[in-house]
Amino acid sequence: MKDRLARLGLPAAAVLSIATAVLAATGHLAAAVAVLGVALAVALVGLHLRLSVMTREQRARSTRMQKALADHDATARRQTGVVRADIAAARVHLDTLPSDVVYLQRLVDAVTSDDRPLPALGHWAVTTRSVLAIAEEIRRLGRPVTILDLGSGSSTVLAALVVRARGFGGQVWALDADPAFAEETRGYLHGHGVDEFATVLDAPLIDVDLPDGSTALWYDLAGLPDIGPVDILFVDGPIGAIASQARYPAFPLLADRLPEGALVVLDDTDRADERAIVRRWLDVEASGRRLEKVRVQGRATLMRVRSAS
Repeated sequence: MKDRLARLGLPAAAVLSIATAVLAATGHLAAAVAVLGVALAVALVGLHLRLSVMTREQRARSTRMQKALADHDATARRQTGVVRADIAAARVHLDTLPSDVVYLQRLVDAVTSDDRPLPALGHWAVTTRSVLAIAEEIRRLGRPVTILDLGSGSSTVLAALVVRARGFGGQVWALDADPAFAEETRGYLHGHGVDEFATVLDAPLIDVDLPDGSTALWYDLAGLPDIGPVDILFVDGPIGAIASQARYPAFPLLADRLPEGALVVLDDTDRADERAIVRRWLDVEASGRRLEKVRVQGRATLMRVRSAS
């Protein structure tokens, strides 16, 4: 209402001013004076209302600007926090890199005397600390072990080398959705003479049904034979780009193959998606089993299978 009066006030005063001039010109001076007084009053009221509207609009613009500045500040603070966290993680990585290299070299020297190249570690591939965690578990068990590797590569080859070197027997089974990458891993296994200790299966990604009634794009398990209880489940695939939390189905769909005390290693838990998967896994029960977090080792999170009862 005030906005409308503010818009009409000055035009109305102008009309009354014209009427005042007409009355004065026709000799109606008393009426002209009265109309002039009304015109001045209307003009003053119009100016007051217009100033009130302008003040209110200015305050609204100021409030919006303050909110925009606050939002910008909050965004800048969040981005600064992310950058600081990345810098801290990089510092930790650089601090531990020399020891990781030493430990990896010791592992390689212990399991093979072959100077043929091994698949690269890091970036898309498994990291040194994840490999060391798997090797440590193989050594700790001191018996034939069954390892299921989701996403073949350096982890498959190094695990097979450790199994052979330990001399207790065992088998590494790897699933890979990329036929070319699977074939490359088979070539490394054959080159290092450990293809009898590891099998790489082509497992295309298909829509699978999860126990909670949802569906997800995940490995086709039709080609995976009955391999018995899985002692170590290493989850380094599928690649996260295919879907949000793409690796989540691993525990719900494979829980019935994991005995009490089995080790589950989820790689890349420095990423938000994988951290979310860890939280969901720790909260879910599947085939009467739950997961218990052991520790974070490098970019991987280690968990133990426990009975839900």
